[in-house]
Amino acid sequence: MAKIMKTSAQEEALQTIIGNLKLTERLNAVMDNVEILEAGTITVQADKDKVTMELPAAVLNKLLGDVRKAKVTEVKTLSKRYSITLDDEDEKILAEATAKKSTPVATLVPEVAQGTVIPSGEPDEDAESEAADEKDSLPQ
Repeated sequence: MAKIMKTSAQEEALQTIIGNLKLTERLNAVMDNVEILEAGTITVQADKDKVTMELPAAVLNKLLGDVRKAKVTEVKTLSKRYSITLDDEDEKILAEATAKKSTPVATLVPEVAQGTVIPSGEPDEDAESEAADEKDSLPQ
């Protein structure tokens, strides 16, 4: 009876697909949770060197989105190349990752300059008193 022989490349592709699907599922959960996307810490390790840095939400969203997109692309490519069938749950994970969602983007709030009107429509009292003090201290 004829048999299909598995190749080591096909086994490696399967393991990569499984890992990428797990990572994509975690990224989907993180990116869907708006509360934790205000800012974050990322750690990068190369050999024995390790760097940790704090990132603002906009940068973190972009970075996580790019990683997720790359993993989804790799899963699709490997599954097609090595004839690996994805089940319904796997397809659902990929669909969630590729769905167009309005991701929250952090916006910078500009500082209120002296003498300008604050957002409530009321003049900034501190700025007015400082401006009056400056007028009093100017020689006439």
